[in-house]
Amino acid sequence: MFFRYIKEKYQEAVTNFFIMLFSLIQATRRGWFEVQLVTVHLPEAYINGLNKLVEMKHYPNKSEAIRVAIRDLLKRELWERQAFYGRTPISGRE
Repeated sequence: MFFRYIKEKYQEAVTNFFIMLFSLIQATRRGWFEVQLVTVHLPEAYINGLNKLVEMKHYPNKSEAIRVAIRDLLKRELWERQAFYGRTPISGRE
């Protein structure tokens, strides 16, 4: 019974995650999100790495590379946990 419960919860979390991700992708494609300018200070090594990724044609520009990195961070640290636990953890890491 326990494993069945875990399996059902896992399947539910995965389903919720993909629904949320699909909604986010659709909203982004439709231009529903306004972008805001954020200024950050980064070490030179990070800037060099971003430039290299753009130079290698992995991303069209540094801004897009940073957006993708932030999206992946949020997906991993916030949205997947929320989908799995059904809530956002109050404290940082668990």
